[in-house]
Amino acid sequence: MPQSENARDQEIARRIESGDTYEAIGSDYGISRQRVHQIAEREGVRPLPADERPLGESEQLAAQLLGAEPRLSYQDVAQRCGLSQRQVRRIADKAELAWMRWPVYRRGIQPWDYDEEIETGCWVWRHGKSAQGHGRLNVGNGKSDYAHRFAYEEQHGPIPPGVAIIHFCHNYSCVNPEHLGLDDDWDGVVAEMQQVDFAPAGDEADGSVEGAELATSRVTMAVAYDFDGTLAPGNMQERQFIPDTGMTPREFWAEVDRLTSENQADGVLMYMYHMLRKAAERNVPVRLEDLRERGRWLEYFPGVLEWFDRIKDYGENRGVHIEHYILSSGNAEIIEGTPVAEKVARIYASRFLFDDKGEAVWPALAVNYTTKTQFLFRINKGAHDLSDAGGINRFVPQEDRPVPFENMVYIGDGETDVPCFRLVKELGGLSVAVYPPRSRRAREQAQRFVDEGRVHCVAPADYTQDGPLDRLIRSNIDLAANRAALGLEIARS
Repeated sequence: MPQSENARDQEIARRIESGDTYEAIGSDYGISRQRVHQIAEREGVRPLPADERPLGESEQLAAQLLGAEPRLSYQDVAQRCGLSQRQVRRIADKAELAWMRWPVYRRGIQPWDYDEEIETGCWVWRHGKSAQGHGRLNVGNGKSDYAHRFAYEEQHGPIPPGVAIIHFCHNYSCVNPEHLGLDDDWDGVVAEMQQVDFAPAGDEADGSVEGAELATSRVTMAVAYDFDGTLAPGNMQERQFIPDTGMTPREFWAEVDRLTSENQADGVLMYMYHMLRKAAERNVPVRLEDLRERGRWLEYFPGVLEWFDRIKDYGENRGVHIEHYILSSGNAEIIEGTPVAEKVARIYASRFLFDDKGEAVWPALAVNYTTKTQFLFRINKGAHDLSDAGGINRFVPQEDRPVPFENMVYIGDGETDVPCFRLVKELGGLSVAVYPPRSRRAREQAQRFVDEGRVHCVAPADYTQDGPLDRLIRSNIDLAANRAALGLEIARS
């Protein structure tokens, strides 16, 4: 070996021992990552474990942003630093900063959740608020609560049943525990809250019978989403699971298509069966915790992780209770490991049956493009127990159904969503086909659903505030609120 190459290899070995990545070294010396690995093997050195490796410049910037700007999402930090969301999550774990991105109900109220007023000492809630100004927050399982009640219990302990919390400072947006106290006049406070907090924007609840009637007439709207291609690019199995089996996505799905055709079988059952078979061949574990762990690293279309709370809060301000649902042929266990899971009321997706060791042994539920419509009816009737076969077919008068179809939205992206598109559209709800932003071909394919009368409209899969999809759903919420108000006026006349 020439002396110059020997010196170079020794320098590379020193850099590996100091924690530099193979990618960075290869880039500096103009050689492949595989070549760096070969040099490491020859020199007898090993890279530092990921948790001991020093952070590069981009990673250090990410760590600074994670600690200094808690309101920035992982996606925002990744874009600013030129990293993937997976890398940013690992940096957050390493720097013990991941807790700062947890929902408020898990991490508690922190200084970045409010603005402190120097003169009054009030902590003014920064996030979603009701029409009267009370802060609201997600408390898990698709439910929300008042931020001031959460703040009181966090500081002073549980609120006794039947007791309300009042603001001594008369600032409804304040979450300073020292400004909050128990109120004995429960009936009076309940009447006030019913008349004011949930009245649709623009209507005054002045204590009259009409005001109270309007305030307590909140309607429920369900927004149901496909997952793959709608909230997240691609198929969830392609991110980690399929590569771990030693196959490319194209090879995996080609074999699934062949099995489906040869056996005249259901495509969803075949892909679930094929997952288990290929995993067994390569000794890849398919345990519940493994599948959920894979969900942690999925990437999403812009704005998805902030979308659910924002839309829910907007609905509350208009007197409309928003429930989010997932309807997917993908793996429920993977979706349950995503941050999206805690934002939705229920996840209707394909599931495995697990043995006593927690290992997947057989498909327990297959959700294909036609069975998806079943779950829309379950939402419509409130029949959420999948083991109750009679519940979905039980007669329920239209006026007694929790979510009328006219208050339902379905957002999907492809052919497998057509039955749901058509059902919701024909029964008076809103159907929206989304496509990857900046993809002209995908937009043309989505537009075909409009031309064929299957959806009302199309929009890019961009869930950021004030984007086309955001404006569309907010307008639909306004429509539901106004429709409810009109119904009350007609009833009074």
